[in-house]
Amino acid sequence: DLQNHRYIGAEALIRWNHPKKGVLYPGAFIDIAEQSGMINALGTWVLENACKQLNLWQHKNVDITMHVNVAARQFFSGDLFEQVWDLLNRYRIKPKSLILEITETELMGDIRYATNLCQELADLGVGIAIDDFGTGYSSMKYLKQFPITKLKIDRSFIMDISSSKQSREIVSAIIAMAKALSISITAEGVETKEQEEFLEKMACEHAQGFL
Repeated sequence: DLQNHRYIGAEALIRWNHPKKGVLYPGAFIDIAEQSGMINALGTWVLENACKQLNLWQHKNVDITMHVNVAARQFFSGDLFEQVWDLLNRYRIKPKSLILEITETELMGDIRYATNLCQELADLGVGIAIDDFGTGYSSMKYLKQFPITKLKIDRSFIMDISSSKQSREIVSAIIAMAKALSISITAEGVETKEQEEFLEKMACEHAQGFL
């Protein structure tokens, strides 16, 4: 949190401990998982383990949110609502502490279905974050009708805000738009003090990254 400088959340990120190649990042295997149809099983496993960890933190009174990425195929599978409902009850997750992230382009795959599912999840007390905002295709008309908890500014804009006036303007515009729509805003990929200070000056609420 850039206002009071305390940790408010974590994001579950998957890694594959490959027997020969060592630790592999998602870029090395997520596309294969999607093409082979394994992405749903992978997403289910990640979501369950994230909820299990969140439950452990909440038992120790660690008050942070857990963000979990949801792939388009998983989001539109028809099973996500029941799966989330089951996990919330099984692990007794506090309302608004679980946030599901989906990219703006994926969300546009089926507007009516996505709107209904987002609303149903919001009614369960689950937050919805638009991941990598600014890099995909979205319509402002649809943005206002989704019950969105958070916009996450893509790291590609944050990476060069110290050297690119255009990136600074885009970041400022996204922050202003989110505030106008009363949507929480997080900047991704914050790695330097200079980036943090710029975002704080622009009244960005949250920063995420290696810093």
